[in-house]
Order: sequence, then C-alpha cells, then structure tokens
Amino acid sequence: MKNKSEHKEKEPELWSEGSYAQSINTSDPDYEERMKYFQQKPDEVKDHNCKKCDTPIGKHNLYWHEGMCNDCFFDHYNM
Repeated sequence: MKNKSEHKEKEPELWSEGSYAQSINTSDPDYEERMKYFQQKPDEVKDHNCKKCDTPIGKHNLYWHEGMCNDCFFDHYNM
C-alpha cells in the first residue's frame, strides 16, 4: 500500500504546472453561444485571429483559449 506522500507525487494536481481551468457562468448572456464551440470541430471556420501571433483561429479558440491559437495558448500556460 502506498503512503499518502508517494501517491501525491505521482498524480498531478488540478493547479499544477501545465493545468488550466476556466470557470463557466451559466448566467452569462454569451453562455449558450460559447457552449456551441466547447468542442472544436475539424471544419470550424477560422474567422478570427490569435491575439498574440495573428494566426487565424475559430470560435473554439476565441472562447476557450483566451483568443489565442493552440501554439500560443499552450506556450503561455507551459502545457
């Protein structure tokens, strides 16, 4: 049986480096619109640009990656 410290070292915690969580407010007037794009579709129209590098992004990245392309988002959060 593992002791508590051995178990904790092997499993990443929610707030450990490389983790990201975004709160969702169901009272937000944009909630329904944002939820439509929670899961990124492969054919998603990329009609916005990354706020860091100007690469075209879709609404999934606009709403769920803080307006950044995947590369910039993952780099920003060390993921």
